[in-house]
Amino acid sequence: MLTNGQSWAMFLVRVCVGGVFAAHGLAKFISGEGIAGVANAFENLNIPVPYASALAAALTELIGGLLLVVGAFTRLAAIPLAFTMAVAGATAHPNAFFLKDGGMEYVLVLGVCSVALFLGGPGPFAIDHALKRRKKK
Repeated sequence: MLTNGQSWAMFLVRVCVGGVFAAHGLAKFISGEGIAGVANAFENLNIPVPYASALAAALTELIGGLLLVVGAFTRLAAIPLAFTMAVAGATAHPNAFFLKDGGMEYVLVLGVCSVALFLGGPGPFAIDHALKRRKKK
């Protein structure tokens, strides 16, 4: 059983990380050239099938982030988010680690938080928790 402080900590991390993911995914759709611009960047990084990969990354971040915010299918949503951050770290930021060109810290924190949410679950202030309690009745 989590203490009240731990419950609020899980809630804050889940909502903050989910919000960042959702905003980042939405930005891929609405900023600059949209998905085509992201696909162009992916092509320059030699990511296979750049348009489909860009669309998959954007949808994963947007939908997965929103699911984290509300705490629905949290563990399921965390897996593709962690994978997306692993790919981003390996392709877009492989040499940008701590003070050298930046970028890896952001990817690392989001990826590790996704793994932590997968392992720890959403906490009690989540739709997942409410559904689990309802199912037990």
